[in-house]
Amino acid sequence: MRRAWRLVVLSLLWSASAAAQALVPPELTGPVEAAYPPGAPRREATVTLSIVVDEEGRSTEVKVLAPAGDGFDEAAVEAARRMTWKPATLDGRPVAAEIKFEYKFVPPAEAKPEGRAALAGVVRERGTRRPLAYADVEVRQGDRVAGLATADAEGRFAVRRLAGGGYTVVVAAPRHVRREFSETLVDGEELEVKYLLDAEGEDPYRTTVEGERRQEVERRTASRDEATRIPGTRGDALRVIETFPGVARPIFGAGQLVVRGSNPLDTTTYIGGHQLPLLYHFGGITSIVNSDLLERIDFLPGNFSPRFGRATGGVVDVGFRAPRRDRLGGYLDVSLLDTGFLLEGPLGEGSFALAGRRSYVDLILSAVLPSSAGLSLTTAPRYWDYQALLDYPLAGGRLSLAAIGSSDELELILDAPAETDPALRGTIGNTTYVQRIMATWTKPLDEHTRLLASLAQGTTRLAARVGDTIDIDIRQYFQSYRLEVLHQPWRGLRLTLGLDGQIYPFSVDAKGPRLPAEGEVPTPASAREQLVQSRKDWEWRNGLYWEAAFDLGGGVTVTPGARVDYYRLLGAWSADPRITARWEFGDNTLRAGLGKYSQSPQEFQSDLVFGNPNLMPESSIQASIGYDRDIVPGLRAEATLFAKLQRDLTVRDDNLTLRNGRIVTAGYSNDGQGRVLGAELLVRYRGAGPFFGWLAYTLSRAERRNAPTEDYRLFTIDQTHILTLVGSFKLPWGLVGGLRFRFTSGNPVTPIVGSIYDADADVYIPIGGATTSERLPPYNQLDVRIEKKFTFDSWQLTAYLDLTNVYNRANPEAYTYSYDFRRRQIISGLPIFPAFGVKGEF
Repeated sequence: MRRAWRLVVLSLLWSASAAAQALVPPELTGPVEAAYPPGAPRREATVTLSIVVDEEGRSTEVKVLAPAGDGFDEAAVEAARRMTWKPATLDGRPVAAEIKFEYKFVPPAEAKPEGRAALAGVVRERGTRRPLAYADVEVRQGDRVAGLATADAEGRFAVRRLAGGGYTVVVAAPRHVRREFSETLVDGEELEVKYLLDAEGEDPYRTTVEGERRQEVERRTASRDEATRIPGTRGDALRVIETFPGVARPIFGAGQLVVRGSNPLDTTTYIGGHQLPLLYHFGGITSIVNSDLLERIDFLPGNFSPRFGRATGGVVDVGFRAPRRDRLGGYLDVSLLDTGFLLEGPLGEGSFALAGRRSYVDLILSAVLPSSAGLSLTTAPRYWDYQALLDYPLAGGRLSLAAIGSSDELELILDAPAETDPALRGTIGNTTYVQRIMATWTKPLDEHTRLLASLAQGTTRLAARVGDTIDIDIRQYFQSYRLEVLHQPWRGLRLTLGLDGQIYPFSVDAKGPRLPAEGEVPTPASAREQLVQSRKDWEWRNGLYWEAAFDLGGGVTVTPGARVDYYRLLGAWSADPRITARWEFGDNTLRAGLGKYSQSPQEFQSDLVFGNPNLMPESSIQASIGYDRDIVPGLRAEATLFAKLQRDLTVRDDNLTLRNGRIVTAGYSNDGQGRVLGAELLVRYRGAGPFFGWLAYTLSRAERRNAPTEDYRLFTIDQTHILTLVGSFKLPWGLVGGLRFRFTSGNPVTPIVGSIYDADADVYIPIGGATTSERLPPYNQLDVRIEKKFTFDSWQLTAYLDLTNVYNRANPEAYTYSYDFRRRQIISGLPIFPAFGVKGEF
């Protein structure tokens, strides 16, 4: 507001004659602006005042000479009373004076509207429409930053208190292309926008984990984004485990996990905290769980936490992610082998996901199999699986429900018997069915304590038939549970106490011979003892575990722990103490572990007919020491030395024994022992550029013996050298390519040095040489993957080609023999195999 005033001397009061004296009028030294009256009309107004200024320069009397009304008079008087003056003088002496003063009021300029406009919206990835959490939004007007915002976990943001006008909006998110947008805002309105950013190439080693992470001394972790880009896996994230150090390649790549010289059955898979009997569809074609529903894949090759039990090899721990809550989305994936789908989105306060897959190998083989093949497909190889997830808040915690199912079926008819075994003819079939429903509730009890409670229920069926010689049907009705409390009483200590177990009634109907011993030359089935069993029973395996992680400062963490397990069928207990330690200093980590690990023999091994009901749990002592170091930014090396002593291993025992008043074959015993020594090296690059990859190398020796009096010999799946090279990189024209090269030593085999003719069975019985005294030639293979993504605003299409065994090497897998075992030739693995597919996402 502008104000003006004017001073006019009206009169001077003095005691002597004014005519003879010099006059100096008052001088205003402390002007006071009068406030424009609230509610007054917008107009100019002038108020004329009479002011008496005394000898001390104070306004002592104020009168209105010319009023203006509407509150202007009062405002002028109030301001005049607070004015200060230099008094008037007469011949140099201060005197009182009366003056006329004019106050002029000018209406204040109308305030410019401020903060009436707003910009709000969401930032998403172009194509997938995935919300980009914590994206940065900068609103600029010329060179001036008018507002800043950071998107929340759902990708939403808002910038308020903006004036109307034109702006430039700069949006940036990690691993996405920075973009600028032009917007015009209108006063009093909020502009709702949606910004789409193009992916720049996600960090393949990004792993998102909710909750507490336990300090496993040996943990190899892969994210879903990383795993699905590895050649040879056909986009299956769980098959990335095959490329880690310490994992040998099983015969025919059959999907079994051979970890650090252990039997495949010694490694356990956990999904959602509960054990699963298998991880892959038959032949290791693909895993039974959709990769896009996984949050993490943790591979623990040894010295794992007491939280995991009943395994003497390694552990695969797979966690489901929470389905998306921002919108409905999904995809359809069509390849040469199968078709799968995923649908997910919000549901009330939570979210859901549905996924499924069905193969059509059976349709292709039925159409192309020639009549000269010597077999008829009654049920060609086929598989299907499904997953359903629900994530929902409940009672101050979080409830996660998961239902998964998997089925594999194969049935064929051999038109002629096998040359070495007449019993191998007729119908050959296999059926595997797994179904689980899991419920997990997590809740923080206070700021230091967290509770986890989880239940699972389901069924498992394993059936196999080979002509009239082998017929097995096993059914399990599975329940498992886990209750765990994690408490941190103070910063340097974290305690874990848990209970987990399995209860499952089962039935067995089996006919056939015992399985060959490890390393044994198989005798024709028609010449082996035929056994029959029909049994119903139930098993209860219960474990109690604890762990205490001590932070000793200086980057040193020591974690002792233990678990105790009970096995009902064996009537036995096992106690497993364990301890791990880590020292993190700078870019270096030194880690070590020592512990005991136990597991039950397989049910058929402790069966009264096929096995030995007096077996005890198997055990192994594991020790490891490792050193990790960041070499340069983005390049890290991990080196590990490991040793394993295996005791009470279940081995074939053909000695006679007295059981229930009868002399029978013992079947199995706990006389086996094993030892494994090895070194692992993992060097991986995880930079922000267009390339990621790693080198994994294992040098090891795994030996076994069936009794303490025998000499050690090579384990059947001992592979001295295991080398894997993996790389994925961006190519021109928006292509992404990848390579995987694998080299392994050949598996040990037991040579056949002769045969004996069995006239009763009309077959030749092979005579084996020294057990596992020969090796197959080395295995090597190159796999290539290339994909192209076409991105549209609301969906994207990915086309991919996964080539397995690019140079078509005839890799040796096993030997096959003539009918009299005098001649042999190598059985080769799969030739070059292209897997082409397209995936449309919205």
